[in-house]
Amino acid sequence: MVDAAGDSTIGGTFVGSPLGCVAGIAVLDEIDRLDLLSRGRSIGKLMRARFAELQSRHPQIGDVRGLGPMLALEFVRDAGSKLPAPELATAVAEAALRRGLLILKAGIDGNCLRVLVALVATDEQIEESLDVFAEAVAEALGSKAPMAAATL
Repeated sequence: MVDAAGDSTIGGTFVGSPLGCVAGIAVLDEIDRLDLLSRGRSIGKLMRARFAELQSRHPQIGDVRGLGPMLALEFVRDAGSKLPAPELATAVAEAALRRGLLILKAGIDGNCLRVLVALVATDEQIEESLDVFAEAVAEALGSKAPMAAATL
């Protein structure tokens, strides 16, 4: 590794540290052993399906984007203009927090909510969280009651 990196191509206090390299290799081994890449894809598929259902029911969700278990929902004033609606993202985040679910706002305009699910979360935990999130969206956006995971 040290031989491959030329002068001034990498930097930092612990670059090339044998202990750091061993720790990095151990982490990569655990990722392989636990098949976390497949788990990430599986979580992403589950979340995208639920978010797509929410988006079909709430036109104020202008976009769902991301990769695997790291997704964002963009809130807009209406589907036609796609103008940012940060107040809607705030309302959903606050409704979720009242239910015990922490969701972070993001985006240049503050109109996105970031959803980052741990790869070790069970499907049951994820479904429960998505149910709570759907309730928060329904409350904040004032429309139809959410559809529980069991009915999807």
